[in-house]
Amino acid sequence: RDLDSARNLYRQLLQVEPKNPSVRNSLGQVLASLGDEAEARQLFRDLIQDEPLFGEPWLNIARARHFTSIDDPDIRQMRSVLKRRQMNPSQTLYVHFALGKALDDCKDYDQAFFHYDKGNGLRRRELQFDADEVERQFDRLIEWFSPKLMETLSQKGSSKTQPLFIVGMPRSGTTLLEQVLCAHRDMGTAGELRDLARIARNFAQSNEKPWPECITEASGSSLQAMASEYLAALELRAPGSVRVIDKMPQNFLHVGFAALLFPDATVVHCTRDPLDTCLSNYFQIFPRGIDFAYGLSELGRYYRNYQRLVSHWQALLGERLVTVRYEQLVSDPEPVLRTLLKTIGLPWDPACLSHQDTVQRVDTLSLYQVRQPLNVESKGRWRNYKKHLGPLREALGEPLDI
Repeated sequence: RDLDSARNLYRQLLQVEPKNPSVRNSLGQVLASLGDEAEARQLFRDLIQDEPLFGEPWLNIARARHFTSIDDPDIRQMRSVLKRRQMNPSQTLYVHFALGKALDDCKDYDQAFFHYDKGNGLRRRELQFDADEVERQFDRLIEWFSPKLMETLSQKGSSKTQPLFIVGMPRSGTTLLEQVLCAHRDMGTAGELRDLARIARNFAQSNEKPWPECITEASGSSLQAMASEYLAALELRAPGSVRVIDKMPQNFLHVGFAALLFPDATVVHCTRDPLDTCLSNYFQIFPRGIDFAYGLSELGRYYRNYQRLVSHWQALLGERLVTVRYEQLVSDPEPVLRTLLKTIGLPWDPACLSHQDTVQRVDTLSLYQVRQPLNVESKGRWRNYKKHLGPLREALGEPLDI
């Protein structure tokens, strides 16, 4: 996620393999993340002409623009691409997701869902995902991060308050909140750091017990050492800031660990309407590791486990775990932001209300949305797909006659 280095490396690779479609597509994605949208767009356009059986650039093209007519030339071309029988299913799925996005723009929701569903089915076949094992992992976190353990190890970590952890389900508004807060003069961001999970893994490997059982072996000195290691990674990404955001959504799995390392730091939990959150997950292709998002029933089940775990963290941390609702953030941001900034000890900065003027780089799937002013367009989006969401709503425990 060092975007400048990635850009330079991809350019060097293209000198060696100038026609390699994966390298060309990846360079385009990096350029888009850095805000160089014109060059990125040209790379994607050239790629679909040169490599008609390579589907990935179509998704990047669709994400970067807004469609208004089902007769749009890009939509017609994507439909034509899907008719190519020699196309590999691993590439076909990207075109299905791209068409889903385009037809959603056009408000052709039934056809949009048809393509999203097709794409998710193809993606799901590529993955080995065990929902029962994942649920057992949640059970173990709740069991081992007990009130007794948290009390025993309380205040034995670092007293530093520099880290600000933003967690939540993917697509719950974590990137938006990060970018809004980063408009503040005293706030920096390290992006989506993987260091908290890495340090937890290393601690488990150095003990005889697996994660999270091994947390019972933690001492004050080991917590201090792990906190120092984490702070070093934070400083590399955002040197000199009063507060530095770690916006890894999946760190909701590690809230208890973060609280032990930094007992005085704040954890911000982003939450959004469950149906909107899950639908937005279903409409994305994620990096490997987020494997729960490609089946509506599995997605709903995972969301219920996530809710169960966050409720456990809230009971353990109390006011140290602050909840920000996506719907309130986009509808009436100033009171939400004033309260949050006061909680973390920073003065009010009106620049937070016009974050789109300062966005420079975004290395997540939200890279196009967060460059826009705060808006309510995605609230209640699930209603457009109500008749298709029976398995999801059943898994969530939602009444089906809403």
